[in-house]
Amino acid sequence: MIISENKSLGEGQKQRVLKRIRERNFTCVSCGSRDFEIGAALEVGFLFLTEQPGTYMVALTCKKPDCASPRTGIKLHKSEFLHES
Repeated sequence: MIISENKSLGEGQKQRVLKRIRERNFTCVSCGSRDFEIGAALEVGFLFLTEQPGTYMVALTCKKPDCASPRTGIKLHKSEFLHES
């Protein structure tokens, strides 16, 4: 049996990620777009000593069709997007 470390996000969680993207003025490094598709989240807090427990990398894909490098991610603490605030 394969166990995925990636956490699929529900619609509410994706909306909270989009809210954080707007608050941080996060843009695509390649094209400057602010329009992203939200993917899965991977907990990185236990993988890297420099990260705090509960830190996740959330996969983002730029929606601009001609973006040269559409894949990126944003680091968020679980309290910022996994639970209702």
